Amino acid sequence: MEVQSSAVAEYYRMLTDAVKPHRTQTMSALKARQSAKIREIVSTLLAEGFVTLDTQARVLGLGRSSAWSVLHNHYKNTGLTASTIDHILSSPRLPQSVRVLVIEYIEDKLAGRYGHSHQQRRRFAILLTAKMAESGHLEDIAA
Repeated sequence: MEVQSSAVAEYYRMLTDAVKPHRTQTMSALKARQSAKIREIVSTLLAEGFVTLDTQARVLGLGRSSAWSVLHNHYKNTGLTASTIDHILSSPRLPQSVRVLVIEYIEDKLAGRYGHSHQQRRRFAILLTAKMAESGHLEDIAA
């Protein structure tokens, strides 16, 4: 358990030390950036040929209602949760192009590019790394 905690702490430090939040931008601009990244994920899914809600949900490893919320950008303020991201990255059907965008989303969120406070980013990092370590996918995003 101690090794897992140190890996989580190291991964969080690596991501948050690299980039500092954009304090000069308005909150609405930061939230618009977050919405744009989620829309980019959706566009990539469509470009990969997953056009129906059922196929998109299956590829994302989510239920229909969760997939609908992600695809219709109903996470405008908080963004995608650690649990949702874990389900998405754990999906064996997820195309590599979408996986790359989700990992970029994680890095941006942890770096403060979407306007979340230090406390919110820390909580997100702890939850996400715990979920990813539980499912055995922490190495996938730490590499």
